[in-house]
Amino acid sequence: MAGFARFRVRPLVYLIAAGVLAGCSTANSSSATSRPVTTSSSFAATAARATVNPSATASQSQGLLEVLPVPAGATPWPQNTNALLSRTAFVELAYSKKDWSAEEGEEAHRGFVAAVQQGWDNADGSRQAIRLVRFTSPAGAVSAFDEVRSGWETQYPDSLLTDSAIGAVGWSSPTLDASGDAIAEWGVAVGDSMILAIEYTAATPDPAAAKALLLRQYDRLKNGS
Repeated sequence: MAGFARFRVRPLVYLIAAGVLAGCSTANSSSATSRPVTTSSSFAATAARATVNPSATASQSQGLLEVLPVPAGATPWPQNTNALLSRTAFVELAYSKKDWSAEEGEEAHRGFVAAVQQGWDNADGSRQAIRLVRFTSPAGAVSAFDEVRSGWETQYPDSLLTDSAIGAVGWSSPTLDASGDAIAEWGVAVGDSMILAIEYTAATPDPAAAKALLLRQYDRLKNGS
């Protein structure tokens, strides 16, 4: 089973930040199991610094899959689609091309329903992103998160973070990406969904901020708050 690309936002579970993630350390891009974890990587690609005018922040998230809205005053990434991702679109965002075929089958087996990913630049210079994936049952979400967690345990054993209260796992790296940011990421399965939250901060990783973002999304799904 392949490991999620680091948020692509780097190659793992999400190729979101491909651009940003692409600038992550080579240590972060090593494969966890049979596939690379693109979480940060995937986020990274999507995380290339936004060039849109900050005034465009009026385009708030439409709450797809109950994803948190882009904060007031933040600049949405131009890569945000404000649309649900199909299974094929999600796989191509989150995994390396060589794994697309296998992961299409894996996600179908898990009962993939839809996914959404969005990121933004904050006024203080930090960047954040969320990836939310929904399945037909909690078992699918747990299976997906187990894959991500396994990849992180292999790739980042010395920086692994845990929160036993909700079963969340995270990691951080002081290695700067191409934009001069350090990375921290947390993930968790809640109900029929998997959440990945990532934080990019200048010079020093901020796992507390990444966890706070995760908890806000977790509470929104768990308690509707």
